[in-house]
Amino acid sequence: MSKHILKELPELVKAGVITDDISDKIENFYRQKQRAQPDGRINTLFAIIGTILVSLGIILIVAHNWDQFSRPVKLFFSFMPLVIGQALCGYTLYTKMDNTGFRESSATFLFFAFGACLSLVSQLYHISGTIQELIFTWMLVSFPLIYIMRSSMVSLLYICGITVYAMYDSYGYNTKEWHHYWWMLLLALPHYRLLFKNRPQGNFTYFHHWFIPLTLTICLPTIGSHVSELIFIAYMSMFSAFYLLGTSATFYNKRIFSNGYIVIGSLGTVILLLLASFRFFWDEFKDLRQYVSGKHNFSSVPETIAAAVWFFIASILLINHLRRRESKPVNFMGFIYVVFAAIFIIGIANPSTAAIIVNILVLGVAVFIIARGNYLDHLGILNYGLLVITALVICRFFDTNISFVIRGVMFIGVGAGFFIANSRLIKKRKSYNEK
Repeated sequence: MSKHILKELPELVKAGVITDDISDKIENFYRQKQRAQPDGRINTLFAIIGTILVSLGIILIVAHNWDQFSRPVKLFFSFMPLVIGQALCGYTLYTKMDNTGFRESSATFLFFAFGACLSLVSQLYHISGTIQELIFTWMLVSFPLIYIMRSSMVSLLYICGITVYAMYDSYGYNTKEWHHYWWMLLLALPHYRLLFKNRPQGNFTYFHHWFIPLTLTICLPTIGSHVSELIFIAYMSMFSAFYLLGTSATFYNKRIFSNGYIVIGSLGTVILLLLASFRFFWDEFKDLRQYVSGKHNFSSVPETIAAAVWFFIASILLINHLRRRESKPVNFMGFIYVVFAAIFIIGIANPSTAAIIVNILVLGVAVFIIARGNYLDHLGILNYGLLVITALVICRFFDTNISFVIRGVMFIGVGAGFFIANSRLIKKRKSYNEK
């Protein structure tokens, strides 16, 4: 942000907005600020990368000569990285806790040392177990590092680890262990809250804004066991919750890089709607129809509980949005989950009608995004809305009951829309600047 301001100073002086004296004071202020924090983020990044490379190098050297070692030597090399990592973390705790690079690199080294030691000892003594059990144990013994070392890098690695564990252990299987992922994720959330409170502009905070919604998106299906079709309501409610959170006052003025919630929420909503615009999406609900016709109880089904929880969270965020929007227009995207739930009920009985309504809904979403881009004078948002229409046209291109002439006219119309919408917004900007 400071670099952008410094670049604008000569133009502001030339336009008479500020004087040369004020320009010099602003420039000196940011120069002193930069000197007070000399490349802290870069140093931390290089320290973490260096630690990972050193760890991989040690593993490769030991692995190359592994078969030639005796069992005691193998055991020594299995525990050596763990001892070194603990020594580094102990030294950091007493003398270097204010050094972010040292703190993050030592914690990262110990994190990988835990994993290496567990896997090598298991192989050395032929301890039976699966890869998911190894990852589960690794994450459990490593997560205290997040709070002992105040390590955000370990927090990100931990989130990645439990995500892989959930995919191995629960993805596509009727397992009783699916709940482990969810309470393990809760263990990392206090650190995320502290990051958000103490360092809202930090890069590690931005990465957490992406990793949290991504891991939830990937691992939501792990709860599926009875009626997997109901997970789509949970998904749509979750994406709406992400979008509403990303457009709230806390995230609204942040850059796209730092706002993973709005990106994942918006893209997830559009992709799910495009998928539901096909007739085959609704034809696959055979098991759900049988479940409904059998008059089974839905209240205890995990998918129903997940859908209800996310529907409730999205509703709370929507009410908050409506209360605080003031004079701003209502965000149509925030209501998608409610509309989709109604369409879902229709789709159980009448797949064709549901598919038609979803197509109309996607078109409405695209028009809303285009109008929002025009309102905010944002070419990126405007073109995103046009891309949604393009994606809808491409989806309908694969419908066999539409003639090639109509498909061609649809593509021509979308292309013309790109040109007209962008040119109008550019003209609007020029006329505004000339005033």
